[in-house]
Amino acid sequence: MRERRSDSRRERQRVVTEEPYALGENTRGRPLASVRRRAVAIVLDGVLFVLVATPLLLAATLGALWMQAPTLASDVMAFFGGRPGDASRRGEAEGLALVARRRPGAVPERFVAPLAAGDLEAAEALLAEESVDLMVNFSTSEPTYYDPTTNRLNLNRDVIFGPAASWISYAAMALAYFTLMAWIGNGKTPGKWLLGIRAVRLDGEPLRLWDAFSRAGGYAASLSMLGLGFLEARWDPNRQTVHDRVAGTVVIRDPRRRRSTAPTP
Repeated sequence: MRERRSDSRRERQRVVTEEPYALGENTRGRPLASVRRRAVAIVLDGVLFVLVATPLLLAATLGALWMQAPTLASDVMAFFGGRPGDASRRGEAEGLALVARRRPGAVPERFVAPLAAGDLEAAEALLAEESVDLMVNFSTSEPTYYDPTTNRLNLNRDVIFGPAASWISYAAMALAYFTLMAWIGNGKTPGKWLLGIRAVRLDGEPLRLWDAFSRAGGYAASLSMLGLGFLEARWDPNRQTVHDRVAGTVVIRDPRRRRSTAPTP
């Protein structure tokens, strides 16, 4: 053990070593993934995640609005469908009514009485006199609020999704993406697969769902340190980041196998 830990500095960070962990026999000595490959892989995963999550969040937003404020949902669909225009008074009234049910303190004062009585026609009449700039935003965790200086009502996820808002967000979907992709791919997310690297357990056992979940959740710890949790791979002997330490994993080179093109005898 002492001899292994006295390896020269030049030999460190080239293969998986036993410092400071006891490793499985099928893990010890495996070539480590470079910091550059890991960085490119996580960028690729981030881009893919945004491309997948954004339309899913938009679809969930439209579905939630359709069930609660169908005219407003139609106005939003028209906007994203390339047919921008002024929102209908009925759609605005439905949006105001939705805010009144879930966050009454964000409703402009002149609409409080008619909406409390459930009178959408009266709300529409008030909107005819002076409309409200209604903005639907599914990407922010900020609570719904009204800005009287701009006459803008920002209708956010807390009102659109209600109690489920914390589960329908980029953060929740990112946790699900990195957990499931790593678990299904046995340590390989799409980005890692493209770069020929894999996250493995230090003891050599197959990556479990809990390991993948711990590693995905550990990204938050790495980010919370102003990104220094990721940079630990630059100086750690086994190129472990904070999220690697949380999950007890290490990232190794695992090139994709190519099919042999040699003719069969």
